[in-house]
Amino acid sequence: MPARVRKPKDKPKVEGAVLIIDRDVLAPLRKQTFFGIDELNRAMQPLIDKLNERTMRDYDASRRTLFDTIDRPAMRALPA
Repeated sequence: MPARVRKPKDKPKVEGAVLIIDRDVLAPLRKQTFFGIDELNRAMQPLIDKLNERTMRDYDASRRTLFDTIDRPAMRALPA
């Protein structure tokens, strides 16, 4: 969903998430050269997994734990 009109309250959270991805996933890979999207995805996957398993201070849980307990049960299959 896009941010709300006029005074978006979600914007700081999104910008914070972009900063975390930039620092923890993209920065370690900046001096490497990739010759295909598959190669890049393979290099990023362990860093993303590590990020998702790290405990967040404010929630005292990892992103993966929060996803499994809150989001996954609410998910439904995509329409055909």
